Amino acid sequence: MIASLYICDKSFVYNGTDSDAAIVRKMNDFCDLIEHTQCEQFKKDNKLYLNNNQFWTTKISKQLIMSELFDISKRPAVFRDVLNRLQQGLQICNPIRICNNESLLEFLEFEDGGSACAIIVFNKQNDLPNNKQIFSTIEGWREFRRAHLLKYPHDVPYFLNEAKCVFPDLVINPKTANFMTEIYESHFQKIVTCLSYLNNQIRDELKNFKGGRQAFIDAPKPYGMKCSNEGTSLPKFYIPFVCNGETKIAYCEPHLKYNCDDFGHKQRVMRVYFELPNCDDKKVYVGYIRKHI
Repeated sequence: MIASLYICDKSFVYNGTDSDAAIVRKMNDFCDLIEHTQCEQFKKDNKLYLNNNQFWTTKISKQLIMSELFDISKRPAVFRDVLNRLQQGLQICNPIRICNNESLLEFLEFEDGGSACAIIVFNKQNDLPNNKQIFSTIEGWREFRRAHLLKYPHDVPYFLNEAKCVFPDLVINPKTANFMTEIYESHFQKIVTCLSYLNNQIRDELKNFKGGRQAFIDAPKPYGMKCSNEGTSLPKFYIPFVCNGETKIAYCEPHLKYNCDDFGHKQRVMRVYFELPNCDDKKVYVGYIRKHI
C-alpha cells in the first residue's frame, strides 16, 4: 500500500497543556517516524508531503509559533538539540502548496486497495476523521497501515509483505504462503488476531508466567484463542530461518488455535505455529499459518 502522509499546520498545533519538554519528546518521535518511513525498506511505500500554507504561523507551544522555533533569540534552550533533526526531517518531504485545509481534506478522501492518505499530527484533531490522522510515532503509523490491511486484505503475498511493516517483531517463514492460501479468506481476521498477540503480548505474558502448563495454554483466552504446547519433536517442526546472513533453526511446535472461521462456522480450524520466545528475544519466529498439521 502506498501511504501519502501530509505534514501541515495541523500537524504541530499546540494542545494547550504540553510542557516544552513534552513537545520536544513529540518532535523526536516525529523525527523517528520520518526516518523510519524513509529507510530503504519502507521508502517506496510511504510518500511524505509538506504543505507550507499557514505553517510558520502555527502556535506550537504556550509561547512559540513555528517561525520562532528557528529564531535563536526567541527559542527556549530545550528545543536546541531537536531542531536539527526537525529541519532534516522537513527537508526530506516533497513540498506542496495547498491554499487551505478544506482543499487538503479533499486529498485525504482518496483511498483504495492500493493507497491511502493521512495527516501526521502531534495531537488529536477533532475536525479530522480518526482514520485520516496518524499520531506522530512509528506505532501510530503501523496502526494506520494495519487498519488499511484489515479493510483491504488482498491476497497472501500482499499480506506477508505488509506483515513486515505492521508486525515488526515477527519473522514469518515465507514458505507458509503455500499453506495460508487455503484458509486466508475464511480466517483472515483470526490470522491478524494471532499475529497481533505474538507481536505485542506473548513476551510480556511469558515474563510473568508462573502458573504451569494449563495457565500458559489459557493465557490467550481473552483474545478468543487457545495455545497448545505438546512438545512433539517431529522434524517438520524444526524450521530454518535466514536472518542477517545467518541460519537459525526454530522449534515451531507451539501453536495458537481457532476451531472456527471468521464467520462462526464450526470445525473450520486454523493454527499459527511458532517458537516460544525467551523473555529477552527481540523476535518471535512463526513457522506455519495453516490448517492443523
